[in-house]
Formats: sequence, C-alpha cells, structure tokens
Amino acid sequence: MMNGNIKIDSTYKTGTYYLKTNTNWSKNFSLNNSFVQKIEIINKIDKSKKRRTS
Repeated sequence: MMNGNIKIDSTYKTGTYYLKTNTNWSKNFSLNNSFVQKIEIINKIDKSKKRRTS
C-alpha cells in the first residue's frame, strides 16, 4: 500500500473530479482494475460557483 499527497493549485475550479491511478503491472490487465476515487475540490477563490451551506 502506498500513500502520498497531491498538490492542487488555485487554477482548479470548484467541482467534482475523478482521480484514476494504476501501476505498470496493472496495465497488463483490463482498465476496470484501475483505482478510481471521486474527489470534491472547493476553491475558495473561485467565485463562479457558490456552495450551499447546511
């Protein structure tokens, strides 16, 4: 198991993104074996979308 950080700069807009990862070994198999993670980016500087607060 590996872990790490991904640096996200201010050019990303607020929204839903998908992070897809695999290894060179996993490329030998179907793409369905890739890891996909849904992430939410909230850019406090981005004024184009207002987030609802509960």
